[in-house]
Amino acid sequence: GDRDSEFCLVVNDIEMIDSQLNGQTQKVGIFCSTWRKKLFRQMLGIQNEQDMSVEDPCSDEFYEYFRRIAKNNAQIYEEVFNTLPNNHVRTWADVNTYTQRSKLRDTDPLISHEKCKKIQGFIVEFPLEFVADDILFPKWTTTEGILPISVWV
Repeated sequence: GDRDSEFCLVVNDIEMIDSQLNGQTQKVGIFCSTWRKKLFRQMLGIQNEQDMSVEDPCSDEFYEYFRRIAKNNAQIYEEVFNTLPNNHVRTWADVNTYTQRSKLRDTDPLISHEKCKKIQGFIVEFPLEFVADDILFPKWTTTEGILPISVWV
């Protein structure tokens, strides 16, 4: 269709193999383990296993690598395209100011292209601080504001 789609899949692996999870050997399903590793390599843009192993997704090393790639990608997208949401826009009033800024992709396409070459995979950091300084509860004068706060939290 023309909308975002989601799906759920339940897999009961019957073939098990030994795998490392948080430094400990665990039994995991061969299909799910293989699929997980393939997805992680794709999401992180890992071309070969020497760059980063996806064998133990619970390890500190993998977590730090994952976070670093997500942060670097988000930073590049912000610098080149002024993407929203991001952690630098703290209020709704800041949104207008931010969107009026010139985009690097328009002012310097060559530098933009070079920066975009550094994007790995397609993960980005989730902007937890976006509009964090605003009160996002509905005003009491609105239909939504009449409802108890417990509906919104």
